[in-house]
Amino acid sequence: MVPHPQDHPPDILGFAIAAREKTACEFDKKNSAALDDTIGNLNKILAFVTLAVLKGCDLGIGVRFDVFALSKQSLDVLVSALHMARQRAPLETIALLRVALETACTALHIYKEAEAYSCYRAGKYNSTKAISPAKTYIPLVGELYGAFSAACIHPNITIFGPRWEADTDGNHTPMISIPYGVRSEERSQDKFTLNLVSMVALIQLKTLEITLTEEALDAPEPWRSLLGTSLHYFHGTDQQIEKCHRELTQYGPAR
Repeated sequence: MVPHPQDHPPDILGFAIAAREKTACEFDKKNSAALDDTIGNLNKILAFVTLAVLKGCDLGIGVRFDVFALSKQSLDVLVSALHMARQRAPLETIALLRVALETACTALHIYKEAEAYSCYRAGKYNSTKAISPAKTYIPLVGELYGAFSAACIHPNITIFGPRWEADTDGNHTPMISIPYGVRSEERSQDKFTLNLVSMVALIQLKTLEITLTEEALDAPEPWRSLLGTSLHYFHGTDQQIEKCHRELTQYGPAR
């Protein structure tokens, strides 16, 4: 048992607030360019939903309205995931990303299948069933959701257990840290978690494009129109998702 470096008892505010704030500040300075990219992807969702309201997108009072509500909630969860990423809390980040991904897929599922929407309105909907149909439109969803579930839903020794650290002689010892200062980055963790946030943000944007845009009669693909408006929308989200996936493969999984 290693004694606390200070003479007075540990302070939960220092552990829960001050250390997290210092970590976020250090994270932002170290990852400014990658953070800007991720924030830019979140801003695409905000811009879409804001334009939908300002330009009078035909949301109605039925399924499209509920899709819009789900999309707004998914964006809120994504913002919370970004805050966790900045605090170098990868487990919490992934847990929130799983919620955001499931929410976006639910929006797509209830839009495409009337029976699913009826169950949703009746409060009998099982949101985990949204993942499989979503793969028809966004194939990476299944792989990503499975990885999130394996990482954060059920406690396991790989993710929740102690870390093994080597000493100067090469001997490995299990370690459990209680960080009272800035949390250090582990194995490209910062860019990995930022890329995960971007990936889910782009998937949500894709579900919005599917559910709330339509073919633009006076413009070719990839231009579309917001439902019930003359506003043209350029969608190139598939390519952006593929690019983000390629970047993710460059990093090892965060712990």
